[in-house]
Amino acid sequence: MKKGLLIGLLLLAGCTQTSTKIDESIPANQMFTGMNTNISKISISATDDAIYYIDSGTLYVYDDAMQESLKLADLNYIDDEVVSVSQDYELEYEKYFDIMDGEYFQCYGGSLYYISYYGTIEGENGLMLNRLDSEGLNKEVVYTFDTVPDKMFITYGHLFYVDTFTQEVFVVNLNSKEKTQIIEPEGQRFLRYVPSQDGLYLNMYNQSTNVSTLYAFSFDDYSLENVISAPDYFLASSYDSNFIYYEIQADKILAHVVNEAGDVRTTFEHTVMEYIDDQYIYATSAESPLKFQVYDYDGTLVYEVEASESFVPSNSLDLNGSKVEVSGIIGVFKDTLVVVANDKNDGLGYYTVNYKTGEWTKIATSSYLNALDN
Repeated sequence: MKKGLLIGLLLLAGCTQTSTKIDESIPANQMFTGMNTNISKISISATDDAIYYIDSGTLYVYDDAMQESLKLADLNYIDDEVVSVSQDYELEYEKYFDIMDGEYFQCYGGSLYYISYYGTIEGENGLMLNRLDSEGLNKEVVYTFDTVPDKMFITYGHLFYVDTFTQEVFVVNLNSKEKTQIIEPEGQRFLRYVPSQDGLYLNMYNQSTNVSTLYAFSFDDYSLENVISAPDYFLASSYDSNFIYYEIQADKILAHVVNEAGDVRTTFEHTVMEYIDDQYIYATSAESPLKFQVYDYDGTLVYEVEASESFVPSNSLDLNGSKVEVSGIIGVFKDTLVVVANDKNDGLGYYTVNYKTGEWTKIATSSYLNALDN
């Protein structure tokens, strides 16, 4: 059954309750959202203790101390047997299939969440959000969708997503399964989520005025409160009411760190700032060959690491219209940055780079990303 046919046959599905209650006091890992990069369809995430990734339907955990990947589980099933599925999702089955979708994977609250397509020989089919424990075991179906979700993100026990067909933004309480549409202010279009250590912001954009606005999301009544507006757009990272936003000028792009009052703390040129925490601003140079840079809040460069000479530009990695060899920063894990890089011999893969020592370590080559790249 082809993916397009599966989507076309989506039925209105009910929600499958789980036995495990989700702690609604836990925020997402704001330093590993994967929303800031110049590559799509990445399936890598991290808890506080480990990095996890999915490649071609198989779940792995990366042990950074031993610098090796361990296979945890096969996520593709057909008639209770593990299967290999072609890129266009053609498959044959007798009773049931459950195929992992490579467009969403998130570690949250010590558990692993991913989306899969399911179907039965009777014609029932749809998409569902699944959860595994940190060992890749004890699978639970957390939620089943009545549409095709996009831009999914979990924080504080709630799932946020955009309906692919209507472009409406929804929030689902993963305990009660209650789904609520988030009402966007008039003239505003949703861009991205901006998680913080104590809440969540939604970045909206008004195309007619070219103004970007951050709205604080209320988990009590699901309302939005206007926090700050600025030219162009914000990026998916914040810390202690400090935000990143970009100002696009005719001859350059300026990246600013601002507070809630709109006061500019630091400004950079030709730099893609991607994450901020209590100490540093993590950035990528906006020119090839790429450099990863770590600044303090005064704008002083503290660490800088260049891309390895073995990396070459890739069709999948684009920055300002040019092919580059390394993606932006997917996430920050301990003293390392996690990125996708294109090795001239092995192709696209996941890497860590220690921004203090400059050491590059390969996590794994991604057969899934390389198949998309060809």
